[in-house]
Amino acid sequence: MSPSADIFRRNPDGEISVGRRLYEIVCEYENLGLHRTGAESDHATTAWFVNHLRRMGASVNVHPFSFDRYDAKWSVEVNNVAVNGLPQFYGPCGEFELRNVPVGSIDLRQFDEIGARHDLENQIARAMASDARGLLIETRSQSDDIYAMNTHPDWSSDFPVMFASADAVGPANRIQLSARLTRSKAFTVVGRFGHSDQTPPLIITTPLSGWFTCAGERGTGIALTLRLAQELAAHVPVEVVAASGHEFQYMGCHEHLKSAAIDPMSRVLHMGSSIATLPMVRDGLCAIAHVTGNQFPDMAATLKTLDLELTQPDDPLSPACWQGESEYWAGHVAQMLSLAGVSPTFHTPCDTAIASTTPELLSNTYSAILETMKAMIL
Repeated sequence: MSPSADIFRRNPDGEISVGRRLYEIVCEYENLGLHRTGAESDHATTAWFVNHLRRMGASVNVHPFSFDRYDAKWSVEVNNVAVNGLPQFYGPCGEFELRNVPVGSIDLRQFDEIGARHDLENQIARAMASDARGLLIETRSQSDDIYAMNTHPDWSSDFPVMFASADAVGPANRIQLSARLTRSKAFTVVGRFGHSDQTPPLIITTPLSGWFTCAGERGTGIALTLRLAQELAAHVPVEVVAASGHEFQYMGCHEHLKSAAIDPMSRVLHMGSSIATLPMVRDGLCAIAHVTGNQFPDMAATLKTLDLELTQPDDPLSPACWQGESEYWAGHVAQMLSLAGVSPTFHTPCDTAIASTTPELLSNTYSAILETMKAMIL
């Protein structure tokens, strides 16, 4: 079951540490550009990930899914100075030039996107009641940068909203927006190591897409997924499932699970957001596991080496007891470990490798997850 090539231990210059190679993969992912679903850089990311899996010896299938992409161009000026902005995706289509629209603010320093969206809807309602033509919103984040909230094509709006970073908004503003819906494709990648009619695979799933370069949010989980798949395939058949569409309410994962044949005896490792990010692994990271045997104490003890508390869901079949895309996997399999969290750079443009992680942090996190998974599956 071992892969035919080891992409982690050797480069053209010779041996390198696992942590350094994991960090290099995070940088490779970041350097592909913005990872928004359906964009050219998203397609390039799919090809990059497929190439890594094939070099490791996996058999790979790529499954496309179609959706309406919000295809927009925009600019924002405050006091005649250009500032970084981001429109509310799946807002109105058409050509807009807005001047001196009302200014609002939403607080995302606690990463409460549900509460922030409710607050935003109230501000939109007030702006519409006052006959405003649009709204400029300051997103208050831990990094003071623009914070992008996840959305969905069904959450469409006819009212233009533009987001900007903290202290970059003002009443003397000018917004230009050109937007349309374009039928587009994105992809889910499935890579398989080993095969057994008697042994259900270990499924390792991680998203591929996000709002910005997403080095900490996505890149760390992707790098760790590749390494874990390679190592654990020496013990059990492994299936890697990596879907685009995450920032659009886990669209790719949802599409995959609608049609995929999942063996309910498979075990799942969900590698979600911000798994090995600064300042510490434990900060903002949540670990949830449901197992049907007596593995839980050993798994919890191993994750404790990261100062990470492992919890059990009250109802393993309820999506409400899980997090991120593990919400969709709940009910498909009996046993699952879900790792997902947030960091100061989460959902912002400053989520770069150098700001979000280190080789040492990646190496320590990898070792702990590897031993945790061995306790779960062996």
